[in-house]
Parts: sequence; structure tokens; C-alpha cells
Amino acid sequence: MNLPDGYRVRDVDPEGDLVRVSQLLRACDEHDAGVSDASEAWLRDDWRSSSIKRAMVLETDDLDVVGYLSLDALDPTSMVTLYFPLAPTVRAALREPWTMFCAERVEELAGPEATRYAIVAAEEGAGPSLEALAYRFARVFWHMERSVDATYRAASPPEGVAIRPYDPDADDRLVWRLVEDSFAEHYGQEPQSWESWREDVLGSSTWDPALVRVAELDGEPVGVLIGQDTDGIGWIGDLGVVKRARGRGVGRALLEHGFATLAARGRTLVRLNVDSDNETGAAGLYQRAGMRVLRAFHCYERPGPGE
Repeated sequence: MNLPDGYRVRDVDPEGDLVRVSQLLRACDEHDAGVSDASEAWLRDDWRSSSIKRAMVLETDDLDVVGYLSLDALDPTSMVTLYFPLAPTVRAALREPWTMFCAERVEELAGPEATRYAIVAAEEGAGPSLEALAYRFARVFWHMERSVDATYRAASPPEGVAIRPYDPDADDRLVWRLVEDSFAEHYGQEPQSWESWREDVLGSSTWDPALVRVAELDGEPVGVLIGQDTDGIGWIGDLGVVKRARGRGVGRALLEHGFATLAARGRTLVRLNVDSDNETGAAGLYQRAGMRVLRAFHCYERPGPGE
């Protein structure tokens, strides 16, 4: 590793590093976009998820955390996702060596045919250092939001469409299946087993059955919305409609019910993340529903040498 003297890298301590890594992520967000959603709850859930393969911190000799690395993969032989923010104060000095170090950790994990994905804030300026390592720009992901208030009401759903609450005694596997089927064609999506999904989603600190809605078309379950209420912000975590039911207003009905449920809790902002080139047209749906782009993240990718 060619980091300058005065810095070291170690595996994350899930207890001791929670606050310090959260503070780093907030500092990066606020510098880059003027807004931050960094959450200790989300970070804790990330570190216990089945997909996390390694999490590391870059710190100074004075124990200041100035960099963070997470490597995620449901199956390291097919894809690995790299997230590696750096504190703004050290980017000029450490961008290239930190990118090289993180890319080397990907290679230790990924199989020869795995696609390597790197996600970076658009403003962070990490693109050239990734391109020097044969990564190529692939997509833009949008972070979107809209305001709501207690007067918000969902419109009546289209004919044949019904939105119902989640039944915790009967719907666990149904919701997993709807998520898997709805997102099967999405960019970078990997199938997730029921056991893994149950651990990651039902076992997360942000799982709230009261914020889950199931959509039915002519009595058949065809869509799902999983909401979150985190640090005073409402979130649309997952919203998916199976392919055969698209174009019938199911997605818009789910979205509006999500807005209404979060507004009823007193939330005034609702946010979500979406692939701007989403194959189902989800980004356009969100814009038509009054959401605006708050910030962007760039995805770079590199195929493995076995492809």
C-alpha cells in the first residue's frame, strides 16, 4: 500500500467506530451536496448484513477517521460493490493511493468473472482515479425528495388496483418474492435468497411493518412498497411492480400511499434513491409525483479478467 506516512488502514470496529464513521460520512455529504442522510442505524445495519464482505477505516496517527471502505457482494463470483469516501481535507493528497488500495481489496475478493462496481458522489471527483484502473462510467443514480404534510392524501387507485397493509403473519415470503420479481431485470441486481433477505430486511433496525404496503391487481399481489422512518426523514426504501402489471398505475398508487403513510406520522420530507436510467421508468414516475433530484451518485464498473 502506498499511502503516505501518518496513515493506516484497519478493519472497522462495529461498536467503537460507529459514531466516527457516521461523522465522516456526514462531513463528506455536507461538503459535496450541502445535505446529509448519513444514519448510524443504516450503518449498523450495513455492518451486520449478509452482503457486507469487508468494512475498513483509514485513520491518521492521531486516530482521526478520514476514509471508509465497504465491499458488498451477495455472490463475490458475480459482482462486488465498492464504496470508498474520503474526507474532503485529504482528497488532494490521498485520492489516487486510496483508490488503488480499495481496488486491490476488491481484487482479493472478486472472482475472475465478477463485475466490479464503484459508487461515488458526483461531486467527489473520484472518476479519473477509477478510470486509471480500467473502470468506466456506467450510470447515474439519483437521490430524490419531495415535501409532504398532514393534508396529503393518496388518490383513489385505478380500477382493479387495491393497496392493502402488510400482514406480518402471512406476507413475509410474499414481500420477498415481489421484491425479487420486480427488480429481477434492474441494472446490477443480484438474486437474494429468502434466508439472506429475511436476515437483512426483517432483521434490520429500520424494518417497520406499518410502513409496508402490498398492491393487488384484480385480487392478485403484484407490487410492494417498503417504507422507512429514519432520523426524522421518511423514505421509500423499495417500490416494485412485477412486469406483467406495469403500465396500470400500480406503482403510482403504491408511491402515493407511501407518501400518505409517512405524512400521517408527521414527516415533512420523503426521500428515495433510484437509477436514473431505470428500465421500468421509475425515475420518471417519481418526477411526475413531485419528487426532485437532490443529488447524484455515479456508478463506475469494470468486468473481471475472466469475461
